[in-house]
Amino acid sequence: MDPLLQPNNIEPGDGEVPLELIPAASNFLHEALKVGAAALPGAMPRVATRRNPSLDNYLADLLLRTSYGPSNAIPAYSEEVVHYEQGELCSTKNPWLEGAVLIGIGSRSKNPGILRSYDEHMEGGKRSQASASQIVFDEHLAQLAETETLASLKTVLAEISAIDSGGGAGYDHLFSITKSLHLSRHGERRLEAQEKRAIVDAFLAAACCHANLLACQSPQAGRDELKRVWGTFLRRRKNVPRLESGVARWVERKILNPRGHGSPFALRKLYLAALRMWRPDVVDQLTGHLFEALVQAQQSFVEVSRRQLRIQRLGRRYDFLYYTKRADDKLPHRALLARMNKEKRRALVVVKDPEFRTVSVLSNNYVSYEVWQQVVEALIGAEGPEVWYSPVHFEKVARFVLNRTESYVGAPETALQERDFLGIFRRVVEREN
Repeated sequence: MDPLLQPNNIEPGDGEVPLELIPAASNFLHEALKVGAAALPGAMPRVATRRNPSLDNYLADLLLRTSYGPSNAIPAYSEEVVHYEQGELCSTKNPWLEGAVLIGIGSRSKNPGILRSYDEHMEGGKRSQASASQIVFDEHLAQLAETETLASLKTVLAEISAIDSGGGAGYDHLFSITKSLHLSRHGERRLEAQEKRAIVDAFLAAACCHANLLACQSPQAGRDELKRVWGTFLRRRKNVPRLESGVARWVERKILNPRGHGSPFALRKLYLAALRMWRPDVVDQLTGHLFEALVQAQQSFVEVSRRQLRIQRLGRRYDFLYYTKRADDKLPHRALLARMNKEKRRALVVVKDPEFRTVSVLSNNYVSYEVWQQVVEALIGAEGPEVWYSPVHFEKVARFVLNRTESYVGAPETALQERDFLGIFRRVVEREN
């Protein structure tokens, strides 16, 4: 019988992400939490989640695996584009859900083919819990005896739940980096779902075990170690894909000299946590993937920021920007909103993605919440809540409203064109004047 996979016997892949990280992470956490006889019976079922899952979705999956007995198997897992039909997840359009455990999706579905759903989302953008990972923890791990690891895990849960429901992750926070990881290219391809799962799980498991210890350390802890790995990364990278001048320096400054004391998910502290759990050469390889995601995202940020934009005036005090996303753009709304904030504009921004046929409407920091709320109400009034999804954060609508996403395509496409958005927004701001 093969020995149980643990962090100390995982070696770096030869240009590939070692998928053995996945069972090793949950095996280690299972033992550290002393799950023992409280383990769920049987083998870990197949898991499905939405395309490009959040850090909360990854943590929920890791905690669910931890709740089962240790295993060397790499559990079946997939990221899926979710097709809703009249508010329901039907098997004909979503055959992958049959016999699967769903994470972050499916709470409102009555489809009997779904094995189980761990999903906090409710009607109207509200939540039943702060996060999917909190649901998994409460059901399967909350009853465990107190240990240092359980106390650390609770710290991790509190932070992930707060950010997942209310935002606020810094640039060098794993929550933010994960979004860039989904979009980055590594060599000639993007990472597969299981590869991303392995990378994120390795850092998540380390944070779950050592978050409280790292919280007591100096704000500068990990800086020198991360600087060494960053230097090695740049020497080996060979500037492919090419980076514009200043991109690497900007990323370096943000990860090595971030503001504030630093979350346990700040990259420099996360690196130290990972060193306590995994071999140094494995940690360096995984950190390189995060670095690559960051520099590619910043390269795209610079490119979008420098583009000629057609900004239209709304009344005396507001501006309107309609932007069509290009195929190689990575999270273009970040650059657009940053530019509007830098120029101190009261801006309403629409981002259309012709590839995935999605539309996002956002406001920047200079638009009052009252005006933004009227914009959201006007959009929903024009086409209905089945077309426009407005998340609720702390009893307030979020600063964005969505018509479909890359992950959810069941909503009808908006019929609104640029001129229609311009007209709706103009009527809102004219009422203020």
